[in-house]
Amino acid sequence: MVSAVEILANLTLLLDLTLLASLGLYGYTKILGKRPEIFGLLEKTENVLNCFGNELVFLLSLTASSGSLYMSQILGWTPCMLCWVQRAFIYPIAVVSGLFLISNYIERQEIFGFKKESFRDFGIAAFFLAASYWNKFFLLGFTVFLAVKFFLEDIRMKDHVLPLATLGLPVSIYHALDQRLVQFSEAGCSIFEVSCKTKYTFHYDYITIPVMAATALMAIIVVMWKFSKEE
Repeated sequence: MVSAVEILANLTLLLDLTLLASLGLYGYTKILGKRPEIFGLLEKTENVLNCFGNELVFLLSLTASSGSLYMSQILGWTPCMLCWVQRAFIYPIAVVSGLFLISNYIERQEIFGFKKESFRDFGIAAFFLAASYWNKFFLLGFTVFLAVKFFLEDIRMKDHVLPLATLGLPVSIYHALDQRLVQFSEAGCSIFEVSCKTKYTFHYDYITIPVMAATALMAIIVVMWKFSKEE
């Protein structure tokens, strides 16, 4: 029977191959000045992503969040310091994207006497405060949320998601390198129960937990940057 971790590893592999294929197509288009004809598959895929890009971001972040909780709460794998930092950027993406989608689906302009935008932002802030009480690293995401609210007036989903994903991606890449290369060893994790070099799972000779996180964040960045339907 295939385990949940193996399913996540297979999904990571599929996403990695998709991202590599997309990069290849992008390079092909830039070099030759035209797009390859693949039975209209590219146009159909783009149309789907343009229509459901935000929903895909929610699904990716929810899967990544649920997967990490399954590993720590069900399998008992203790997160290291860098794992917590990555969670501090990934979990809020699921909450933010979910609340934005709910807000967009609601036609009325007020909820319990509040503008639905204010109600949505209150929900996001409440999550950050509760999560920060759970673990201090979620204050990083809260800082991003406050910065977006301070500098922007018309808030879009991508305004929250892109900064969170962009800041979380280097952490995941660094963690993945730290597990594979001696040069990236750090002393910060020594104060935690588990070293950041601990590899609980290893698939296809490269897929570890931080690789899973990096793949999810990279896919979220691409979808938000290229296919977000918000103007």
